[in-house]
Amino acid sequence: MQRFSTLTNLSSHTIRYYEKIGVLKHIARNAGGHRFFTTKDIEWIEFVKRLKEMGMPLDNIKLYADLREQGESTADQRKELLQEHVVILEERIALEALHLKKIKEKILYYESLSG
Repeated sequence: MQRFSTLTNLSSHTIRYYEKIGVLKHIARNAGGHRFFTTKDIEWIEFVKRLKEMGMPLDNIKLYADLREQGESTADQRKELLQEHVVILEERIALEALHLKKIKEKILYYESLSG
């Protein structure tokens, strides 16, 4: 698990938690009982990390993981879940852009005082 932890930049605790709640599913184990992660596991956890970094709630990520496990028949539901999150992200980005604009205006104001 240490190699997977290093590759994904996630703590062993987080990896075990994701497995416990079902975000990571069907992790293979070697003869000694140690987890054996595949390239697909790495690709999946990178996607999970991206969703988390974009602010998707863990409950929604878990729902996505559950739908993913059910196969292609849930593609529309997964797409809808992502589309809903895109709307949230776009709203957040617009708000952040407004904040950035206002800060830059304030900086220009201060520059005008000293210039």
